Amino acid sequence: MSLYLFIIKKETHMKQFSKFDRDSLSELKETLASHFAAYGIKLDMDSIKYSNSTFSAKLKGALTNGKDVATMEQDDWNKRCYRYGLKPDQFGMHITLGGKEYQVRGLHPSRPKYCVKVIGDNGNIMLTTPESLHAAY
Repeated sequence: MSLYLFIIKKETHMKQFSKFDRDSLSELKETLASHFAAYGIKLDMDSIKYSNSTFSAKLKGALTNGKDVATMEQDDWNKRCYRYGLKPDQFGMHITLGGKEYQVRGLHPSRPKYCVKVIGDNGNIMLTTPESLHAAY
């Protein structure tokens, strides 16, 4: 089974996945989020379960009402950070984890332990713990 993904911008891109794994689903998730953002929709895809040939996920979309996704993530962070012993000013800070640089970009409350979303210089997204954020701060 193959999944074809089309993104229309100035040109058409086509990517074929030959199997589902953590990397391909992460790429799919980010591509879909980016594509939906162009239409003013913040898309979240979580509760992902997969085998080599199938996957299921919970999709949640929200209208951005003219705000960019980064502003929405900041607003979400400010509302929820205290639940995890974090502070509003930690959003956007740069930290080093495992010798690599990351920027704190949000929270995933559906994942209580690994709820802090960080993005690497290469664009890779990783989830980490509030404790690791405190240790790097």
